Amino acid sequence: MNNAPFSFASAKTLDIYIDKLPRAGPPWKSVEISPTTGTPNKDTPPTLYYRDPVEVLQYLLSNSALQEGISWAPRRIYQDEEKTKRLRSDFSTGDWWWDIQVCTAYLCLCLAIGLTSI
Repeated sequence: MNNAPFSFASAKTLDIYIDKLPRAGPPWKSVEISPTTGTPNKDTPPTLYYRDPVEVLQYLLSNSALQEGISWAPRRIYQDEEKTKRLRSDFSTGDWWWDIQVCTAYLCLCLAIGLTSI
């Protein structure tokens, strides 16, 4: 993968490709940044382009074309009926999300018990 050639020859051709992409989602915003070191041209400060992460998340969650591929909860998929061989294919089938969900649920239960005993 590291040795794969780019599909563009320069930043200008990359910009042309980007302009051909469909415009979707929240608007891009920009801000000029002024780093103290490492600026190649001190007369022209670099521009940082970004999208508001909350707006991006709202867009993704409201896009009906993406709903089928979104996982809302961790899941365990087994390859055999005895449930001894797990299939781990993506983030939702791994252990981390499952462990965090269980840990968070346990913490909430402990807090609820603690608050009711006050």
